[in-house]
Amino acid sequence: MQNLTNIFTRKNFVLFFISTLFIGICTNRVLMSTSMMAIFFTVLLGGIANKDLFKQLRRLSEGGVFFSIMLLLIVSIIGCLYTTNFLYGWKLLVLGSPFLFIPLAMGAAPTIGKKDLTYLIYVFCFVLFITGLMITSNYLLHYKEMNEALGRGKAIETPFREHIRYSLMMSFCVVALIYLLVNKAYLYKEKVEKYFQMVVLVLLVIMLHVLSVRSGLLSLYICFVLYSFYFSFYKKKHLLGVLILLLVFFLPVIAYQYVPSVERKMSYMLYDIKMLTYGKGGSYSDSERLISMAAGIKIIKENTLMGVGTGDIKDEMNKIYERDYPYIDVNNRKLPHNQFIWVWASNGLLGVCALLLGVFYPLFYKKNYKNLLLLMFSIITLSSFATEHTLEIQVGIAFYVIWLSIILNFLNGIRQHEDRV
Repeated sequence: MQNLTNIFTRKNFVLFFISTLFIGICTNRVLMSTSMMAIFFTVLLGGIANKDLFKQLRRLSEGGVFFSIMLLLIVSIIGCLYTTNFLYGWKLLVLGSPFLFIPLAMGAAPTIGKKDLTYLIYVFCFVLFITGLMITSNYLLHYKEMNEALGRGKAIETPFREHIRYSLMMSFCVVALIYLLVNKAYLYKEKVEKYFQMVVLVLLVIMLHVLSVRSGLLSLYICFVLYSFYFSFYKKKHLLGVLILLLVFFLPVIAYQYVPSVERKMSYMLYDIKMLTYGKGGSYSDSERLISMAAGIKIIKENTLMGVGTGDIKDEMNKIYERDYPYIDVNNRKLPHNQFIWVWASNGLLGVCALLLGVFYPLFYKKNYKNLLLLMFSIITLSSFATEHTLEIQVGIAFYVIWLSIILNFLNGIRQHEDRV
């Protein structure tokens, strides 16, 4: 009976539902949503059953780091008070609800230890590795057709057709495995797991290049540069730092020469930019993204302080398209492909301040930036904000909120241990 009690604990239930969430991120939207709700109710009901809910919730007020994550949803709720398209605004609020209940749950959940974090990274990497193998195999089976599609600006098919978010998650897996190697974090046998981590890491880098999504590759290279500085100046392993830096310079060149999907993607990008300079960007993916940003900036100029309201961003963008970009086909009209522009256009300066605080406060709170995993995660997500509205799509929200909350929970646990010592 005691063994069962040790197995069916709140922490183990939380870890289980986080694992099912990771599976859902790449397989099933219903599983993704229900897993997030299950994490919340596990902590809530567990706290009520053990009569320590309020004690656990008091930890949330310590520094307010988890509350900072909730700010973006709170500002969106405020933006719904003056929106005219309340239906679309409500849809965005429901979509963004994890910004509220996941930080609440993980802030009050039992603290995650080093082995728990290692286990979660393993599960996440396993899901991305298996789905990555399937994607790569499908690419090889339809090699000619897919390369032709890439040359026309299409993307290799990924779960939910979210190739950009998927590439960011794969990039995170690579840097997370490096983090485990640096910290010698293993579950069972170091000798076996060390080589397992290295092999999976290399294969994920190869898969990421086959996928040839620029957002994921850019974030990966930036993280490699930071790891190079880390090994050179902090660990004093100058040779390793230089080797990583050389990898950053030569890997893109090698990939361009020997990975057809990378060559096709880069060639299409150059062609796309060329068409935009000729004023023919109405049917090219990169041009459409740049035009969406320009349209978003026009909304900001007209509604700098308050924005247009959470639910009116789509309607206002359509007005800009009709007025200034009528040559863009209705089906190709995109919402601002920049997280900062989207938030500012929707919720004004208050929204931008909330986004900046939500992103940077957890990083600088008690020098959390010293933790490599949080630093690399922040770099990956921030790099995507420049060209994507990462936090306006279910997969992006789930990836961002759960991993940020996991890492913050882990760091809180380390501090609590240090306080006890």
